[in-house]
Amino acid sequence: PDEAVFTNSPEEDNLQNIFQKDFYLYDTMNSLTVKIVQPKRIGEGMTGLYIHKLRDGNSFSIYAKNLDSTSHRKALTMFKTISYK
Repeated sequence: PDEAVFTNSPEEDNLQNIFQKDFYLYDTMNSLTVKIVQPKRIGEGMTGLYIHKLRDGNSFSIYAKNLDSTSHRKALTMFKTISYK
């Protein structure tokens, strides 16, 4: 890295992914728990959706990297339209 980072609680910071490029959020869609990934800085990271276990036992993921703000918002809107039967 080009910069030095100092912390008083490295274990806690690591557990909370403080130094990762992306945020990881959980939500519910169609009664399924989903993980949504968003970059901390738009244009530098992943925008995605991950479903660990569908009703048939399979998993599902869709993502893109380094999206501009317009594409990032469209992707999040698109994720909300996904349905599973």
